[in-house]
Parts: sequence; structure tokens; C-alpha cells
Amino acid sequence: MAATIDEIKESFLEFDVEIKDDEILEKFLFLSTLFGMDAESLTNEWIAFQSRNNHCDVTIHQLTLLEREITNVRAKTRKSVKIETPIKQEIKMEYCDVIKNDSLNNNDSLLEEKVKPSQIYSSRTNSGEVVDCLCLGDSPDEGVWQGGRGRVKVTWEGRKKGKYMFQRVQESCDVNNDHIEIGGSLIMEENKEIESYAPCGGNSQTPVVIMGRVRSEDGAKLTPHSVALEGDRGVSSGRVGVVGVEGLTEFSLFPGKLVAMRGVNMDGKKFHVSKIFDLPRKVGRMRVGNGSKEEHFTIMVASGPFTTSDSDDHKPLLDFLDVVTKMQPSLTIFIGPLVEKASSGKTYADSAKFWTSHIINTISDITEVVFVPSQRDVFHHPVYPQPPYNVPGSTKVHLVSNPATIIVNDKIKIGVSSTDILFHLVATEISRSATKKSDRIGRLVSHILNQGSFYPLYPPDKSVNLDLLSSEDHGRIPPDVDLLLLPSNLQHFIKDVGGHICINPGRIVKGRSGGTYARILVDEDRSCVAEIIKI
Repeated sequence: MAATIDEIKESFLEFDVEIKDDEILEKFLFLSTLFGMDAESLTNEWIAFQSRNNHCDVTIHQLTLLEREITNVRAKTRKSVKIETPIKQEIKMEYCDVIKNDSLNNNDSLLEEKVKPSQIYSSRTNSGEVVDCLCLGDSPDEGVWQGGRGRVKVTWEGRKKGKYMFQRVQESCDVNNDHIEIGGSLIMEENKEIESYAPCGGNSQTPVVIMGRVRSEDGAKLTPHSVALEGDRGVSSGRVGVVGVEGLTEFSLFPGKLVAMRGVNMDGKKFHVSKIFDLPRKVGRMRVGNGSKEEHFTIMVASGPFTTSDSDDHKPLLDFLDVVTKMQPSLTIFIGPLVEKASSGKTYADSAKFWTSHIINTISDITEVVFVPSQRDVFHHPVYPQPPYNVPGSTKVHLVSNPATIIVNDKIKIGVSSTDILFHLVATEISRSATKKSDRIGRLVSHILNQGSFYPLYPPDKSVNLDLLSSEDHGRIPPDVDLLLLPSNLQHFIKDVGGHICINPGRIVKGRSGGTYARILVDEDRSCVAEIIKI
């Protein structure tokens, strides 16, 4: 179904891309009508095209080339695809520079040429503006946010230390097989109609249920016509069966998703799916509140990078520290990258030591401080799961792993991962919805919660050095997690997903412009208020 101009604008805004040129909007509308694409599919096609063409600008010429490319692809396949087309697997994170988001490389000349921010950091006028809020009624007064009830007890679970990238092929295969078997057991326990599983790839004249991990049939990008299911050793002997989802009115799949499927396989070549069973998710304990309880604690969350793309000055970090000093939250969480490039005249390690020490000396006496590392930190191990920082003065703060589960007062569980799984899922997910407009972000967060993993995508994005053995022990999301912090280059958000409060605080800077941070108020009865604020 063709999209409207407003739908196209809104879809691109999810990537922080604002299109104002009427001629370009008309061209996108023409492509939507020509190829029968909705706004989401059209956006995904453009992002994939842009990532394959050196992050080209949005111009009429480039849109004409996109039109030619889609026409050629459809002529070759002789199939008219009218559902969402995923972004290519090889999409690179550097694309975010072009879409007015965080710079993930240090190519300032590219940023100057491709992106023209509406305002540079030093001249911003919207500091302190609340841009998103989750609250019953009006947001609490500023006085309620200040101080909370003072310091809180903080513990955490995650990867402490240890070797990585020493995994054997057999061990990796065992972990993958265990994931499939455990997922199949959980689905069967939740759905009593499933009595047993049939092997993937086998003939079935009557409806049966198969289970396994979603993957692409040919090892390339996942499309609606290349969906396959990799079975376990016990039932399927590790075989991969091709599945057809053409008869479904709704589905949402990505590589690595654990599912069960009901259907038939008349000729042994393709399993035609009539129903998909997802992993069950425990209902969360959090609820949206209004901040009226006297007993509460407050959290502030900032995600790096903490320097603008055109400077190595940490002014954004210093401004955030000023806010923390004023508000005195119970807990302050810094999510990396803390140091994405060295300060002038300093090595990477010296820059890291200087800024962590500055943070500790400035605010550790007024708030509990947590540091979460990032694979983009130039001074730290680029592996996932990632061990904590190793910096001086660590006795005054909490150095946790990436990902980690932070436990406050032995009660509230906060899951956090600095790796941008949301952006990676956008690049690989395929979906069809019975409704004209669906909540894409809510759907992506549901994937993460349902799969019970901070990084359920497999194979992982090329930017992620996944240690599969360690992720088995340290990459799982507790089923009773209360808050889930998922910083991403996608647009900031706060969502209540089945009793789990999920937050993308945004980045503290976006290119040369100021970004956002989050603050959260949690009452004694597990009610929550959250805001996204401009730095």
C-alpha cells in the first residue's frame, strides 16, 4: 500500500532524518506508489541503498538510481514484494553521521560535507527542554527530582573478567544447540497445544510443529522469500528447513530468533507456516506513576560519545556533570563510549584516566556512579560481552560490564547494554502487520525481552565481536528486569512494554549538536516516572 507524505516524514524521523525538500518528498511518494511500498519499507530501502553508495546525500539523482535498482532487482526475481524489505546486513554504523546522529568515526571532513546541523553545540538554545515523558498526569516538579532519598545500595551482575575469543567451534555449536533446545522447551511449556516437535525439513501431510532458530536459506540477507529454520540436534539432527510465510497476515522475524512454527510440508521442500509461536515473556512488575510517593530514588543516565564530532573538548560531559551536581540523583549511570578519541596531546589511556578521575572527583561524594563500557571506547577491549573498565579510583564507583544487570537496594533490576542492538535489528528484521501502522520500536524492544537476550541477533552485526560462550553466561536478560536501558542511534524513547520500562536516552551529543539524557524516578511501590531532556 502506498504511503502518504506525512507517513514518509514520520518514518524517516525515526532515524532522526528530517526531509524538508518538497521535490524529494514527492519523489519518495512516487516510488512508494510505483512499487507498492509503505513508508517503513521505503525508508528501509533508502537506508540500504545509501549504505551501499558511500552514504550519498538524498537527491533526485540518487532517488532515480534507487528506482532503477529496485526495478532491476524485481525484474530478476519476477516477484513483487509488498512487505517490509530489510536493510542490508552490511549496513555500517558510520551511516549515522549522515542521518544527523552521533559520529561513529572521526572523519570530520565527511561530517562537514554531508551533515549541516541546525545548530552547533555552543550555540544551542534548548538546553533543559523535556522532549519526552512517561508519567501519569503532569510531570513532577523539579524539587521532587532533586536528591531522592539520598544514596542507594548498588550491586551488579555480569562479566567480571576472563579470557575471550578462545572459543572452539564445537563449543560454539553446543551453545547454539542448547539455545534452540531450551527455547523449544519454554515454548512447549507455554503452549499446551504443542505435544511434540517434528524435524525441520521433513515431509508432513498433516499439520505439525517445528522449532528452531530463524536464519536465511542462502546465508545472505534475510528476506520473506529466504526464511529458513535451523533445528536442534535431538529432533532435527541439526538440519535446516526452508519455510514459507506467504500465508501469514502478521509476522516479525530476524536472524537468530527462536520460534516454533505450525504448518505442513507436503513435498519436503518447503514448510508452509500457518502459525508462529514466540518465546513467552514474564509480565513485568513496574508501572507508570506520577512521582507522588515520598519514598523514592532518582537516576540520571547519559550515553556517549561525550565530545562533539568537530572537537575533542569534553564540554558536553562537563555540562552533564553540572546538572548532576545540581540535581544530586541517587544514582548516575555513564554509558560509553566515554573516550572515542584522545584529547589533544594525550594517549587513549591517558584520556580515559583523566576523565574517569575527573568524574569520580566531581560527583562521587553526592551520587552513586556507574560506568558501563562500550565497544567504541578506544582504550578498552572491543569484545561483547565486555569486561568492566580498569581505571584508577574504582573503589569509589561501580565499574560494570557491558551488558550488565544493576540491582538497586536489592530490589530494582536495571538491565543495560551499550551495544546498539536496536539499530542492528532494524537492519535485519522482516515483518508484516495486519494494521496499517505498527509500533516498530515497541516491536523491536519486545523481540529483546521475549528472547531474553541483550543481543539476540545471530549472526551478529559485523561491528560486534560476539564471544558466544561468554554471552551464554553474561548476555541474558533477567525475566524480572524492571528497567531496560538501550542507548541507540535511533530516536530517543520511553516505553512501558508489558510492565518493563524500556528507555533509549539518546546520545549526549549528535554530531556537533547537543543531544539528550534521561532521568528516572522510582517510587517504593515500583511505580516510575521518566523523562528525556536536552543537554
